Amino acid sequence: MYKTFNFDARELIDVAVKLEEEGYGFYKNLANLVSLKDVQKLFDFLASEEKVHKSKFKEMGKELATIDKHESYDGEYEDYIKSLINTHVINDLDLSIEKIKDNPQERKAIELAIRFEKDSIIAFNEFRKVMSDKHKKTIDQLIKEEKKHLVKLIRIKEGL
Repeated sequence: MYKTFNFDARELIDVAVKLEEEGYGFYKNLANLVSLKDVQKLFDFLASEEKVHKSKFKEMGKELATIDKHESYDGEYEDYIKSLINTHVINDLDLSIEKIKDNPQERKAIELAIRFEKDSIIAFNEFRKVMSDKHKKTIDQLIKEEKKHLVKLIRIKEGL
């Protein structure tokens, strides 16, 4: 049996903003670690995109309210979101970047960025489920941009 509970969608926005902030620093770090100019430019571009995404999430956050969710147990949705975020590559960035610092390789940096984009797409798809139709359009746009980033990264990786 499912129970209904109130969930504050602004909490997800806070998480999304944090992911974008961390993503900005992540891409700036990667840009400084790699030597190929095309890869540096891509990482700088992705860093600037993270700043834009952060602004969009903050704007959404101003208009969000509490929503109803259905759970099979108390805290189910919150547990799921925490699990999703706790397994996002953002939590392993310090260790991963240290490995790349020790042995700079464009391929490894790009693979890490690919994982970051994939994890973000998964998280944003979940965030989308609890947003109003108006905000779903914005989330859809952000997901589309993340997918474009993913394709760019894969193409660069294939060219190495």
